[in-house]
Amino acid sequence: MKRIFLWPALLVMIAGSWVGNLWYYDSTQLEEPLFLKHYITVNGYQSDMLELVYFENRRGSSKVTSVRIEELPWVRFHLHPENNYAHQMMMKASGVWMAEDIETMDRIPISIREATVYFSEGEPRKVPIGEIALVWEERGEVLSHHWGSSSSDGTGSSSLLINEAASLEKIELTHQDKIEPWLTVNMSGRAIEHLNMPVRFLKGNSLSVDYKWSIPDQAPAAFDIYQVKLRLYIKTEDGRSVLEEIPINHNTYISEKQLRRFVRSGGEHI
Repeated sequence: MKRIFLWPALLVMIAGSWVGNLWYYDSTQLEEPLFLKHYITVNGYQSDMLELVYFENRRGSSKVTSVRIEELPWVRFHLHPENNYAHQMMMKASGVWMAEDIETMDRIPISIREATVYFSEGEPRKVPIGEIALVWEERGEVLSHHWGSSSSDGTGSSSLLINEAASLEKIELTHQDKIEPWLTVNMSGRAIEHLNMPVRFLKGNSLSVDYKWSIPDQAPAAFDIYQVKLRLYIKTEDGRSVLEEIPINHNTYISEKQLRRFVRSGGEHI
């Protein structure tokens, strides 16, 4: 008789284990591919790369098949894996912005906040992608880049050469309202917010830029993609106004632990 009563208990344990495994598996899955927030500035007068990062389940049937930005119809995105996780893939949609494609565009600044995404299942729809700022500003050649480097620890630096005598009139960071708590930038050893303008440069002078990102792993901003530029507004000796831009690289790294927490929250960080 004891053996007879053991069978129902054993079946309950097996069923409970199966349900528990199923619940755990479901908790590791995204409901659908999920695009991160991007903060990017593109200058319409120069070629550039647009990269949109998203996550999709490794074993899920719903995959992104193509991406289109309505305001930039000539940009064709190529989809490719960027990083492999236990249950998800980090993917990139990479498209090239070519300066010669601007002939039919009005030269007005625009802000792009959505992309049309096509899926292997269901209808295409518009999804939020953060903010791509399209600006139209001619760049000069007052500065020449000597070298630059960046590291996964959030630090980076650039070395530049001054090609002609000029004055630095103003300095700003793109998307500063989004990055101000997380980014410090020094120019030739001084924090940029403490520089006294104008700053005079002589031909042949060197200029260094050092920066450090410090986004906590648990902060929602850790899941954002930043393509920031340090913008230098310069006045030359002959009276020309010149814009120079220095890239501030942000090497996004998301750990397995961060992603697991992010998925279980239902993407609330976004």
